[in-house]
Amino acid sequence: MNSNGLETEQAVIGSLLLDYKRCGDAAAEIQPEWFSSDIYQNIMRRIKELVAAKVNPDSITIIENLSEQE
Repeated sequence: MNSNGLETEQAVIGSLLLDYKRCGDAAAEIQPEWFSSDIYQNIMRRIKELVAAKVNPDSITIIENLSEQE
């Protein structure tokens, strides 16, 4: 992947972690498989799991959640 693609993935994940609710319905449509980076796929999976559990997917919660998974 070129650096523009990676930067785009970083921007999408960053936006979701800053304010998932503000990203609206588009955020619900984003699929982990759309990311080329394994770490971003994993983060997107965790975001979706947290949202399904009615937990705000902020950066602290994601870091804690990923740490528990290891």
